[in-house]
Amino acid sequence: MMKKIIFLTFLWFLTCVQLFAAEYRVKISGQTDFLKDGDTIAVTVSPYAGRLSELKSSFTVPASGNHFALEIPDDDQPRFILIRFNKPGQADLGPLLMFPGDDLDFGIQKAEIVFKGRSAKRFEVQLQLETLSARCKQHFKTVYAPEKLASSFSGIDSCAVACLRLLDRRKSGIGRSAFEWLRNEVMAEAITAKLGYLTYTCLNKPAAVQDQYITALRKYARPFNSYPSFVAADSLDRPASKFAVEMIYRQYLVDSCILAGRKFRLHDCYLYESRHFRGALRSNW
Repeated sequence: MMKKIIFLTFLWFLTCVQLFAAEYRVKISGQTDFLKDGDTIAVTVSPYAGRLSELKSSFTVPASGNHFALEIPDDDQPRFILIRFNKPGQADLGPLLMFPGDDLDFGIQKAEIVFKGRSAKRFEVQLQLETLSARCKQHFKTVYAPEKLASSFSGIDSCAVACLRLLDRRKSGIGRSAFEWLRNEVMAEAITAKLGYLTYTCLNKPAAVQDQYITALRKYARPFNSYPSFVAADSLDRPASKFAVEMIYRQYLVDSCILAGRKFRLHDCYLYESRHFRGALRSNW
């Protein structure tokens, strides 16, 4: 009896080890009207986008006819995926935010992208947000002049509001986690755009020019904190948006250089970052 118990215990332990060691994988696949045998597709996966997109894993896969497929390791955090077809005149697909457990399956026919599978809605809404944002930016032109700061900021907010409304309408179909991440992305883009407006117009410009923009900014109510639910970092102090690192840098330039009337100093920049941010968000900045 004792030998049987020992054997069963060992078998249970071995099974647990095998399950723990198993690597979960997700599938990336696509079918297009332009791929041919021998074409090589490059798939890049990164925990971040924008300034930190160089922190990535890259995979290549040959096309089989007009189709390709590969499997990559899954992750417990959302990440960005970019598909490069390496075909003249053919745009990349992405970067798309991919959530844990998501497969990416799509088709492209006559430049129209159709996502398939149980994760399709999460990718569809991202393309819809991108299209809506581009349309808004064409309608609300950003004008770089002190007297136009308020209208330009208002246009940025209007674009964000339109995207947030679209996202709210699609909330039930994409899941809570995806909704919260994508909502945060919309707000982060708007905040970064406003900070970028000021750094573009004021940094290293004559004091008289800076003063005009600063005066206009101070007349504009709540220029950067109009999105109270925005978070820059998650519970583990990791960037919670692809814009987070760019936003931190521009926030330093606005707070500690432009508004304070000081020149950029790398050491001061480091001190600002170390005081305001912790963990992975600080080390990746």
